[in-house]
Amino acid sequence: MSSAGSHAQPEKAGVSIEEPVENVLWDHFSKDGQVQVDNFLSELKKSELEENDERLAKILDLFKEWKTTNSSSHISEQDFKTIMRQNSDIVGKAFLNQDDPHSDLPPEDEVSIDEGEPVEDVLWELFSREGERDNFVEIEVFLAELRRTGLKEDDPRLAKMYKAFEDWKKANKVDHITEYAFKTIMHENMTIVRKAFSSEFEIPDFETFCESLRLVYDEVSTIDGGQTFQEIPHLAKQDRNLWGVSVCTVDGQRMSFGDVNNVFPLQSCTKPFMYAVGATDVGPDYMHKFVGFEPSGLGFNAICLDSQKRPHNPMIAAGSIVNASLIKPECNPAERFEFLQEKYEKLCGGVGHVGFNQSVFLSQRSTAYRNYALAYFMKESNCFPEGSDIEEAM
Repeated sequence: MSSAGSHAQPEKAGVSIEEPVENVLWDHFSKDGQVQVDNFLSELKKSELEENDERLAKILDLFKEWKTTNSSSHISEQDFKTIMRQNSDIVGKAFLNQDDPHSDLPPEDEVSIDEGEPVEDVLWELFSREGERDNFVEIEVFLAELRRTGLKEDDPRLAKMYKAFEDWKKANKVDHITEYAFKTIMHENMTIVRKAFSSEFEIPDFETFCESLRLVYDEVSTIDGGQTFQEIPHLAKQDRNLWGVSVCTVDGQRMSFGDVNNVFPLQSCTKPFMYAVGATDVGPDYMHKFVGFEPSGLGFNAICLDSQKRPHNPMIAAGSIVNASLIKPECNPAERFEFLQEKYEKLCGGVGHVGFNQSVFLSQRSTAYRNYALAYFMKESNCFPEGSDIEEAM
């Protein structure tokens, strides 16, 4: 690698395979607690890597996405080390002439935690390194490996663990942790940590899954057809070029690509959630006295009922209107709104933003002629529980 430019190549001599590559590169490229992204990428491109190397392209995309999301050309230590850790094979080869800078760690599919073996003992053996006096675990190395399984830092299930690590770092002014402290933290969080490192998640190799999904995302990003929803004025004028994908598995493994920080109204995606809330609140038997559970064979907003004078199911417009009337009818609008807000936040796992868009609401209400027609048609057919308020249901 050329030594020209703002940084020389990190010294290969003396770089132990015991030393995480992300730490070596951070020490070399950081200045005033940050790494200048463009300088780092410039040095990376000067390495012996082929320009069409897909692994190099992946790193470039990650840094580009970080710069766009954070509106900054300087990256923090944690984010830099995370990207380096996730791509340790390629950056190790590029900068340190190591084919596998973390070869002391077994592949994920070889990590095995037997039922009778304490989780904390296995993880200590896996992640601990030799120190001058005692063995230790590099906290960021461990957390980076945990993130590779798909668990994000803001996962509420890991909040106590992250806080414990931060408290330890502040109290001891070091980035590594002793055996007793590490095992204590692991023991207190053993359920989720065991699943993460025992390949018990529904998607054990989450990184490969994400890479495959990114290929699909990139491929369909070139599609330029279609238009925004025109029936609601406020939505019709939204930027049609916004494109993002997010995935959350049943185990809470998460990933996101693209314009995922732009808030948007759920619209008809709320129907299955509202059905779940309603069925939980009043019970499925009571709910299906008023809403059926068979397909209608017609359009989602067709003015029709089934043979028992009910909307065909909760996933069409008529069914969702009746469903809404069943949820906390004894409460006033403010209390019902608060109840639903809390339910949606819980359905989101307490992560991210759940809000209410007044502009979209007013825009949709001003053109909701079809929904009002459905509501009064069903009112005439006695589809609602006695005493229901049509305006509140709408």
